[in-house]
Amino acid sequence: MSNTPHSNNNEHVAHGTSATERTNGSYAPEEKKKSIWPWLLGLLALLLLIGGCSLLTSNNDNEEENAETTEVEKTVDLELSVTADGAAAVNHGPSDAKSADNAIENEWSTTIENIHPENGYSMTVTGKGETTANLACKIVVDGVVQDEQFSADENKITCTLPSEIKK
Repeated sequence: MSNTPHSNNNEHVAHGTSATERTNGSYAPEEKKKSIWPWLLGLLALLLLIGGCSLLTSNNDNEEENAETTEVEKTVDLELSVTADGAAAVNHGPSDAKSADNAIENEWSTTIENIHPENGYSMTVTGKGETTANLACKIVVDGVVQDEQFSADENKITCTLPSEIKK
């Protein structure tokens, strides 16, 4: 036996090398652990994007439903009244149709229910004969006068419900 150290190529490991590097004297690549953080952040961003889009869409749906509900609720009850010094004729109705309550004498009033102001509503008073003077008409909603007309020298006056109701 000699005092010189016996070296074997397979058992020799240099400092700073790992066990995977000593396979037959060649170096095998180390497997790197792939980070999952970019995938998690991407997934989170995707979920936020989908959630945000669904919230925007659901808000639009709610606004449409609220608009439909508000539209249905926009009906009002009208109090119509007329005074005349003598005989007169009253015609009233939505803008696209008129109903006649023709012959009145001195005073007349009625209540019309469930009117949509945006459709318009008007009332025309026409004096009968040459002696009719002092015509007046009034449209009231919830105790508030919406339109009121007077005439001492004309034979015809018209009251119109405004599209935006006065409070």
